[in-house]
Amino acid sequence: MGEMKRRVRLFWILFGCVLGGLSTPVIANDDGPWFPVSRNQLLVITAESLSAESLALQTFEDFYESQKNASNGNSRFLKHLRIELSKSRNKGYTGWRAVGSNLPFAMFLAGRENRIHTIKIFYNAANGGDHDTVIGTVSRLYNAIFSGLKEVEEFAKNSAEAAWNTDRAGTIVKKKANGIVSSTFGIPGRVLVFSVTTKTGCIPSFDFGKNPYKPLIC
Repeated sequence: MGEMKRRVRLFWILFGCVLGGLSTPVIANDDGPWFPVSRNQLLVITAESLSAESLALQTFEDFYESQKNASNGNSRFLKHLRIELSKSRNKGYTGWRAVGSNLPFAMFLAGRENRIHTIKIFYNAANGGDHDTVIGTVSRLYNAIFSGLKEVEEFAKNSAEAAWNTDRAGTIVKKKANGIVSSTFGIPGRVLVFSVTTKTGCIPSFDFGKNPYKPLIC
């Protein structure tokens, strides 16, 4: 009888937690999970791979302010960036943009302080930048994020080739290992997007009319 009462009491505790979750905003990343490599280490790897002196970070807040001043507040991108900023605040993480001279791609990171849960890289071939250098840089980042896992060594290169050599629109090439999901997609010969995340809600998708090109992070 005592065991039955204990189970009933446990049920109502769990039920209360569920109801509380419905009425209280959930902070999805208060305890991670995080990449096994830090934000600063990712920047160092990127800079070394590109033979750049260093890379700086600009928060989404500062990025938004700089875009607002440059566009007088009328840019479509500014509206989109405002949405990104709102999402990062609501979900309890900070968004950053990597800043550096001659950076051949746009690079965004999300996390808390020096811990990262998502990185997203947008490469536009029309803007210049050596394709092999870009793939090599992404490969080095993958190697660090996936802790040198053998099966992901060639994934940046292979997934980029698959994304650019497909006849199917809306193809996303994915790989999951160690609880981390990598996704590659793009427009053949023009655009490549690399996304790596520990968060289910940040995995790119074309499902239900979603546009994975829009979110800078999630």
